Amino acid sequence: MNWYVGRQTPGRIRLTPVKLTKREQALIEAIVAGKNNKEIAQMFGVSLQTVKNQLSALYHKLGVGSRLQLAVVAMREGLIQSHQ
Repeated sequence: MNWYVGRQTPGRIRLTPVKLTKREQALIEAIVAGKNNKEIAQMFGVSLQTVKNQLSALYHKLGVGSRLQLAVVAMREGLIQSHQ
């Protein structure tokens, strides 16, 4: 899925295309569904630290700073399938 993130540079906002992987999409859907990191780790069969690392990378990729911002952006921009 492609999405465009507004990157601020002095005096302007530049839209940058972002492509989400299937894992990132599933991670976003889990966050919107209210899952905590431990639950997500169990769902995906990975460690808690892996979930934290993936979330951090996703926050950076989408230009957000928290899971709340991630959920709001995901719902507003139609980044998730199950809650549209």
